[in-house]
Amino acid sequence: MALLCILPLFVRLLGMGEQFATLAGEYAIAILPVTAARGVCEVLQAWLACQKITKPPLYINLALTPFHAAVCYSLVFNTRLGFLGAGCANSAMWIARAATLYMHCISPHADLDRPFGGLTRRGLRDGRGELLRLVLPGVLMSDYWTGEAIMVCTGLVPNPAVALSALSVYTSTLKMIYDVPNGVRSGVTVCVGRALGAGLPSLASLAIRNGRLLLGCWLPLPLFAVCAFTSGWARIFTRDEAVILQLHALVPWLVVNSCAGGLMAIANAVMAGCKRLPPSWRSSASLALASLWGCSSASALG
Repeated sequence: MALLCILPLFVRLLGMGEQFATLAGEYAIAILPVTAARGVCEVLQAWLACQKITKPPLYINLALTPFHAAVCYSLVFNTRLGFLGAGCANSAMWIARAATLYMHCISPHADLDRPFGGLTRRGLRDGRGELLRLVLPGVLMSDYWTGEAIMVCTGLVPNPAVALSALSVYTSTLKMIYDVPNGVRSGVTVCVGRALGAGLPSLASLAIRNGRLLLGCWLPLPLFAVCAFTSGWARIFTRDEAVILQLHALVPWLVVNSCAGGLMAIANAVMAGCKRLPPSWRSSASLALASLWGCSSASALG
């Protein structure tokens, strides 16, 4: 959230122009609540998933999808906010999602194995060490660092509008494809953890195999569609031929990234279910941070 607040200054330092910096700052303020609300949602969904409770979050997400679309359309086209309305609608949707999930978790009518006492200082204090031990390596090794660095550096290329448009479509498609591996990762993590906790390693192995099978069935479908109908996929988002040409060049990287993401999803699920960190996480984290500007920035500018 602090980065969003200083985004205009950061944009100016990159030399992207005063007008662009002003618009970026206004949009950053519009989406400021998203970070906190999304964090609450991730925590609550993981807590529910550990108890094999997945339907309430699903129903909440399904109910809020038309709400988000209606609010976004109304704010963008029926108010003076313009594109800022999309950011405000996104914030409203995530706040509503977090509030609804939280109310469900503290409801006495929720069918929970363990009651949820709410977010308390004691809970944060007692579990802080274990949480940081498990979370920090994932934060340091997250591909979001390199991905966002590339997005920032595209503002410095000769034709930033084309590059930013192409990367925006690329990342949106990649995230959509990864939604299924992300769900599989959560499911495998819970199943492996519960199976090992019950002393049933065979069930843990079965969960891992089923996770791989699900990803093996899912990933070829969107990737084949993107490869076979690249122009059609690109024209869903834009009519700019320069952007479409860039998207054609990005398709092989989309395939590689999606497949690697699927493999990493299963690997991360297994390690999380076993409450283990990869032996080389320190060196991996250092490599990720070193490559943040060394590799990703060079790739973007090249």
